Amino acid sequence: MVPLEVRRKMRFQYDGASAHCTNVVHEYLDMKNLVYETPVETQRDLVARIAVAAGRIREMPGIFRRVQHNMAQGVQNMQ
Repeated sequence: MVPLEVRRKMRFQYDGASAHCTNVVHEYLDMKNLVYETPVETQRDLVARIAVAAGRIREMPGIFRRVQHNMAQGVQNMQ
């Protein structure tokens, strides 16, 4: 667990720059591209696409464990 005082000072820049991102973030951005792959016609269509992308993220083996590990690694690198 990352101490609260450290979390308050943390800044994450998930803007796609390789210096700021991990593979986990790039996988997320790929999901974002899937949502907007073609023009969205309706709000219902957008919601459905987001639900599908979120399902794919949830089904990625170990995704949340990897996010947690990468965040902890980032904190260690800041110290």
